[in-house]
Amino acid sequence: MKIKYVIIILFTLCVAAMVYLLSMIDQSKVLQKKIFDSSTSNYENIQTFTSGINGINLSSQFPFKQYLGERVNASVSIIRWDKRMLDEKYPELSNENSRIISIAFTDSLLEKEKNVFLTYDPDYLINLLQWTESFRYAPLMDEENEILYASIFDFWLNQITSNLDKYSSESVNIKYDFKYRYIESKCTEYGFTFGTKVSSLEKVIYNIVDSNWAHLFDASWNQSTILQKILFLFLLMITICGYVLVVRNVFLFFKTK
Repeated sequence: MKIKYVIIILFTLCVAAMVYLLSMIDQSKVLQKKIFDSSTSNYENIQTFTSGINGINLSSQFPFKQYLGERVNASVSIIRWDKRMLDEKYPELSNENSRIISIAFTDSLLEKEKNVFLTYDPDYLINLLQWTESFRYAPLMDEENEILYASIFDFWLNQITSNLDKYSSESVNIKYDFKYRYIESKCTEYGFTFGTKVSSLEKVIYNIVDSNWAHLFDASWNQSTILQKILFLFLLMITICGYVLVVRNVFLFFKTK
């Protein structure tokens, strides 16, 4: 009977695992479909921006500002479509076409949006993070442009983490903000980390909690001034003398008895 119950349990677990895997596959397909389903009908053909530009001068004369005017936070499908249009017009410059699209959605887009990063705006950062995440999954449906998507993904994750680092340096309490912690955890999930700043008081508390007394003493001693060190030694001598007197009096008390 016990064997029968074990078999039933194992069979149920297997069925549950299969259902879970199938649901994950379906979710992955939905995500991929969402990434590539954006319509291109509302965007001007990229070939119009390169009118009159020959292949030799494409990189130096490409109008990045005009191109980005209607394509800020463009979806993966728009970017793939633009890459295909450039390849149709300049078939011999496939790598250069990828480089131009990459520059447009990295350095040029950063130049356009740079003022937003001057102050901490968590809602903007979350939207930027969600837009950036789409490029991580884009190669699942478009392996041909994998390097292009990776360049955009890595660029913006680096920008987000470097700005989070800057914000935490300007205000150590910002790390308690829920949105900040969410963005930080997502960056860490993708392998982009940085050292969140902590105050001196927090360092002391962490060392006390961890019972790291040696480090606490060493750090306190090294960071203290000469006057503070003299005062500390003076208080230490008074404390030691107090203990010596107490021990001496206790010893004399028992000796006289």
